[in-house]
Amino acid sequence: SVRFGAALLNVGSMEDLVDRPTELPRTIRVGTAIQPFRVLSFEDGATVFDAVLTLEMSRNTVTETSHVHVGAAADVLETVRVRLGYISNDALRDFSAGVGITAGPVRLDYALLPFEEGFGGPGHIFTLVYDGF
Repeated sequence: SVRFGAALLNVGSMEDLVDRPTELPRTIRVGTAIQPFRVLSFEDGATVFDAVLTLEMSRNTVTETSHVHVGAAADVLETVRVRLGYISNDALRDFSAGVGITAGPVRLDYALLPFEEGFGGPGHIFTLVYDGF
């Protein structure tokens, strides 16, 4: 399947700050997500492997900067999700990776953000989600 999306962010305006007026970073985003293939179990139709590829382009009209975001994710046995991402034209980071494990209503996610400079090393993000309500 193929999905398309578009968004316009920060369309409004801000009150002038004490020292100077501030323009909101109006951003235009356009993207697509492609599910190239899915492998199902022959016996019960459960998902064995599911892949998604994403591409997004964004443009900040205030700073006149553009970014290209590319991502890939794969679900294995509806339990493990592996993710890779890349963002262009970003001074702090470009590549990211992650893995998530789901067990019933609980999901544990880990993301690696190898910052280029200024943070003394890579960022590690852990997320624990309970979706049992």
